[in-house]
Amino acid sequence: MPLFTIISRVSPPLILVESMDLDTNQSLHKSLRKQAKELIQVMTRSSEQTGIINSRWCYFIYLIHANVCYLTACEEGYPKKLAYSFLEEIKKEFDVHHGSEVLQTKRPYTFEAFDTFIQKTKKLYLDVKSQRNLNKVSSDLKDINEIMQRNIRDILGRSAKISEVVSKSDTLGAQAESYHKKAKHFNAQHFWRTWGPIMAGLTFIVFLFLLRVLLF
Repeated sequence: MPLFTIISRVSPPLILVESMDLDTNQSLHKSLRKQAKELIQVMTRSSEQTGIINSRWCYFIYLIHANVCYLTACEEGYPKKLAYSFLEEIKKEFDVHHGSEVLQTKRPYTFEAFDTFIQKTKKLYLDVKSQRNLNKVSSDLKDINEIMQRNIRDILGRSAKISEVVSKSDTLGAQAESYHKKAKHFNAQHFWRTWGPIMAGLTFIVFLFLLRVLLF
């Protein structure tokens, strides 16, 4: 069954809704939420619009629409087609009521009241053998095999490597800027040491000349 759902703005990143489901083991629940938020952080406008990410105890499925990422975690054996249908319903409802407000909001969890709809919809998807859900599984709503499936370690591992490269790049940039400032300071000191006395002497001579002109 769907364990919990997070709705987040993709760019600039901001969590808009986080469902408050507490029906899993607490330590596992905390670990899954941590993974979900790490996944959200690596989502960009160029990410695949739909994806399934397999973890050790469950899988995450997400949809990206209109700069909003809808992500839910589901038990490993839960039908992926139902999980996709569940997210589709969440997406449609949220887009209708809050889609136009997403870009303007600056406060996290602005639309937390939307969790009421998430919980109500989740109840409809708990029983995979209900006629409603059996019909959805057998329908042509979405060929789940078309959705790209990846492993969470690959995604988060790649993200960590990218972050490391960015961090190293930032460090090199800072070092280069520091070197540039030091070089400018050294060049300035060298200039004044070399030409300062000469300029001072010339200035003194000009001063004496002007003084003489004024006096005589």
